[in-house]
Amino acid sequence: MSIETIVPGVYIEEDATPALSVSQGATAVPLFVGNFEPLDSTNAGKLIRISGWLEFSQLFTVNSTGYSASATITPKAADTSDDEEDPPTDPDDEEEDPPGGGTTTRAAGSETEYDVSDPKVTPNTTTLALQLYFQNGGNPCYVYALASATSSAETAGIVTALDEGDDITLLVALGDDGTYRNAVYGAVASALGQNKGYFLIADSEDGTVPTSAQGSSHVGVYYPFLSVTAGKLNEREVVITDKTDSANPVTKTLAELRQTSPVAANQLASTLSASIPTSLSIAPSAVMAGIYCKTDRERGVWKAPANVIVNGVSDVSVRVSDDKQGPMNEAGVNVIRYFSDRGIVVWGARTQQNDDNWRYVPVRRLFDTAERDIKKAMRPVVFEPNSAPTWSRVWAAIDTYLYGIWQRGGLAGNTAEEAYFVRIGKGVTMTEEDINQGKMIVQVGMAAVRPAEFIILQFTQNMSQ
Repeated sequence: MSIETIVPGVYIEEDATPALSVSQGATAVPLFVGNFEPLDSTNAGKLIRISGWLEFSQLFTVNSTGYSASATITPKAADTSDDEEDPPTDPDDEEEDPPGGGTTTRAAGSETEYDVSDPKVTPNTTTLALQLYFQNGGNPCYVYALASATSSAETAGIVTALDEGDDITLLVALGDDGTYRNAVYGAVASALGQNKGYFLIADSEDGTVPTSAQGSSHVGVYYPFLSVTAGKLNEREVVITDKTDSANPVTKTLAELRQTSPVAANQLASTLSASIPTSLSIAPSAVMAGIYCKTDRERGVWKAPANVIVNGVSDVSVRVSDDKQGPMNEAGVNVIRYFSDRGIVVWGARTQQNDDNWRYVPVRRLFDTAERDIKKAMRPVVFEPNSAPTWSRVWAAIDTYLYGIWQRGGLAGNTAEEAYFVRIGKGVTMTEEDINQGKMIVQVGMAAVRPAEFIILQFTQNMSQ
């Protein structure tokens, strides 16, 4: 219906044709699956979006030291000997350890003596790894608390959770147990081949590829583990089982025990401190996820997340030489190396598919990004007339998107024609039969840039002078 413009004024004309454009979405949004401890138990097994470290610490238990410490104290049995009077003792004197590796102590201000048994210091680096993620440039992410991954029933919820976070692009398994991580890799393996743009960052414990992470261009494997200095004993995080009342054992912290039994607390702290390692090994995947985020943000998804210095770590657990890295590189294991003049540097950017098309991480992720962005932009076109005007709008939207990537250095070629192509139309990408079946076929080609993995300098001597 045309509008008659006879009287001067402002007129409104509605255009029902939807605008069509392709915009670049987020390229690095990780999902961390780990044995996190939610403060609210109902958050276990749920997808939780985290904007930063502060928000995480408000929702989950934070282990500030990188390890868990615990022990049990039990009242020592009363002395039934015939001695009428025990010799005086100094409560500060350390007594001999009883059989079984425990210690005996007397609580201050009382005659109660305790047997300290089962002192344990075990690595617990899950939250520390997440902290390193943010320290190395991490963006807002998702967290999925999974206490155990011993069965397929427990890990099945991971794939379901992926559908809830439609912007998730990176998958990371956190935990000190390699069996746990491998179970998560196996659970998400099916989702990697569904053209949804997921990319798995996996850890190698010994320089080889985990069985459940082999062969896919959507997997990047990193080695070795990273070393961080272990934190000092945090008495608020040490779990004590107090069996003073044997019928009703009480769980408390070492800090709480110190309020009632300082001598026992001192003895226990000394026992546990002797078992604390000087350094801890952290799986590199969380750090790499942060580096992926930082590289994408500063350079673009087409830039390899490599030749980047790692922050917040003291060393690598294994210093890999050139000779050792060669076979690993061919196997698609990306090595993190120590260089005396630079520190800890990521020195690899390969996937688990060793062919010319998908060998490199940035190539795979660039195509994933383009596929995801274009697919999302094409949703408004569904059920639009499958005719030339619609085809023209589709072509223009995709062409503009790819042209922007080429201008920013994401595609190879001296001209736009060399960098990419977009084809659509009857007799070009579709037959009459395709159109009759409701199919609109668009062909998109991109000349991805590849990283300069090997720089060869050729020197010659000028003999003419």
